[in-house]
Amino acid sequence: MQIIQAKLADMYTSVQASRAILYQGATSFDAGLKSNMDSSAIYLHNSRAAVQVADECIQLFGGNGYINEYPTGRFWRDAKLYDIGGGTKEIRQWLIGRELEKLYKQWEKRQADRQWLIDYVCVLLYLRFLVMK
Repeated sequence: MQIIQAKLADMYTSVQASRAILYQGATSFDAGLKSNMDSSAIYLHNSRAAVQVADECIQLFGGNGYINEYPTGRFWRDAKLYDIGGGTKEIRQWLIGRELEKLYKQWEKRQADRQWLIDYVCVLLYLRFLVMK
């Protein structure tokens, strides 16, 4: 029973983190801060989380989780479609990397000290981590 509770807790945490990053992105978009990097990161994270949660659901139900009599099989298929349907995760990673490279090139033109960008990215990641808690 404790293992099932732990799996449910992990699934709940993953769903809540996905919801938080999505709401943060929507808030930024509403404020006029449109970013291909953020939208790609949201899509990448949430599609991975959806597949992970669906996988855990199927494992909880055992063999019954995969048959069509239970909705878990459909959830997994739908989640996997999000994982590959809107562009594979490798394409999403490429888009994020390309945007980070653009930011770096813009920064490189303005700053001589490269440590500033690393500190900036670390602060952004830390702030995003705090928002997701």
